[in-house]
Amino acid sequence: MKNAIKLFGIIALVAVIGFSMAACGGDDDGGGGGGSKTASGKVTSSGLGEVSFLLNHLAPTGSNVEITFNSQTFTIVQSDIYDDRYKEFDDLTPSTEYNWTAKASTGTLSAQVNGGTVTFYISQ
Repeated sequence: MKNAIKLFGIIALVAVIGFSMAACGGDDDGGGGGGSKTASGKVTSSGLGEVSFLLNHLAPTGSNVEITFNSQTFTIVQSDIYDDRYKEFDDLTPSTEYNWTAKASTGTLSAQVNGGTVTFYISQ
């Protein structure tokens, strides 16, 4: 009887481990751990034709994001000066969707689009 209980326990443990591994996502970026330094997406200009890019104030000091938007490439930098972390375009076609791509100098880059503003987050 003890052997049957042990066998049942081992089978249950193997099943739990197997289901846990199946529930985890695979490594889809081909890298060996960590996240991606790049991000891309779409942003829709406001009704006034404005789009803004902002580096979140919690990004590591000195980190930067190189962004390509509307055939222009520019860099926003984490510093004590707000203008270094912010870039606005205000002569765009109102309510139009635009593509953007970005690359972080360090860490893992993620982005959140809210209206006509793209906010970048860098984590280590």
